[in-house]
Amino acid sequence: MSTNYPWRLFPASEFSAHAQAWNSVVSRSESSPLLEPAFISALLGVFGHGDEVLAICGDAREPHAMGIFRRVGAGVWSTFQPSQGPLSAWVHRHGSSSQDILASLIHALPGFPLVVGITQKDPEIRARPRESATLKTLDYVSTGRVLVNRPFKEYWQGRDKKVRYEIRRRLKRLAEIGTDPGLDVVRDPDQVAAAIEVYG
Repeated sequence: MSTNYPWRLFPASEFSAHAQAWNSVVSRSESSPLLEPAFISALLGVFGHGDEVLAICGDAREPHAMGIFRRVGAGVWSTFQPSQGPLSAWVHRHGSSSQDILASLIHALPGFPLVVGITQKDPEIRARPRESATLKTLDYVSTGRVLVNRPFKEYWQGRDKKVRYEIRRRLKRLAEIGTDPGLDVVRDPDQVAAAIEVYG
């Protein structure tokens, strides 16, 4: 076990007190709105069971890694993973060794952990760790995405004919009933609730 990766554990209910530290790890690793502290806090508040543990590795202000874990069986811990959270609540800095971090984590969690599962990580956001005698990775699901890496007109012409036809048909129908489609961006925090009420 590496001594460079000491862990401290807190009740996950204290996550908001460590949100700045979480941000410091995210800023040095994987960036996704799904890992923003506000999103993680909301997931915990609505879907948490109350027995989750917040694990912080290293310095409290600029940790190597952070994660939220639950005991899911005898000797088994896993990242907090409600179905509404496509990525698990686990982040660690680039340059930190996944192997060493996880080896030290298994010794830090309560009880006698035999397995720690880090679930649902996207290899497009964070490279898959190298396997070893004590670290294994599994494919879980293929996620859909639309990659727009060329001019929109070129991208749109490359889309399936049926998709283009359906969009044209629906736009025509909207025009027939006098509705002009558009995109409204609401940036004023005072107007967000009303916008969600109307559009969400």
